[in-house]
Amino acid sequence: MKDTQRNRQAPTGPLFSFGIIADCQYADIPDMTTFADRRFRLSLQKLRHVAEFFNAKDLQFVVHLGDAIDQDISSFDTIMPVFGRMRAPVLHVLGNHDFSATGGTGQIDRHEVLRKLGLDHPYYSSIVMGWRFIVVDGNEVGVIEYPEGSKEYAKGKALLETLIRAGRVNAQTWNGALGQEQVDWLMSELEEAEKSGQQVVIFSHQSIYPKHRENILNDEELLPRLARYKNLKAFINGHNHDGNYGQYGHLHCVTMHGMVDTAENAYALAHVHDDRIEIEGYGRELSRTLRL
Repeated sequence: MKDTQRNRQAPTGPLFSFGIIADCQYADIPDMTTFADRRFRLSLQKLRHVAEFFNAKDLQFVVHLGDAIDQDISSFDTIMPVFGRMRAPVLHVLGNHDFSATGGTGQIDRHEVLRKLGLDHPYYSSIVMGWRFIVVDGNEVGVIEYPEGSKEYAKGKALLETLIRAGRVNAQTWNGALGQEQVDWLMSELEEAEKSGQQVVIFSHQSIYPKHRENILNDEELLPRLARYKNLKAFINGHNHDGNYGQYGHLHCVTMHGMVDTAENAYALAHVHDDRIEIEGYGRELSRTLRL
């Protein structure tokens, strides 16, 4: 019998790899058992396991897709040292729960959240081995980042009310939008990457596609503009703890599973190749191939 395996070309390794986590959502509070199965205290142990796992890999960086905490600013003091154990640099995305005060009501000061996460700015980009990774702040316009009574809160509330009247399924208080200044910045980043011959991945907390109640508030306005850029290959987010996937034209839109849910962990490695991104899922996270 002919040994066909011997005649196959040996697979080549990835250009580089990175780690992905979503919705750690730690808090020192009892588990949620009614609306969902969320193990807030267990996230600390889960993240410690992931840190050890990632540290044994050759990773360019790790991204956490938002909601490091569920509530209470003191939760950062417990969970952030675990992120600090990771050998690879950690890119933090701002989540809606990162601004939740004790009991999940009210907002933690925006500047304090940035300080706790070690961020100089709520949105930013990083170039890694010829790829540009863009972190956006999907909470910027809405009722998440700013306290009630502020002009920013009033602007966000007005947008929500407009979208509710229009029947938009994602017109929810836990979603936000990118402001115009951020949108302009994002487009300039994409154009600069295009001129430089760089492939792009966007990291967000809220999703943009398929249509879902957890999407960014200005998803319908933003998505067609993003899809014009052929160098933008993937939009990867958290927020919807059940995970999701859709492809809009050439753009892969991937929602990762939430770490906080159930007794089982959820995390992934992403292996970047010339023609694809291989997502290697662990625990509740799915493995999938994003063809470029």
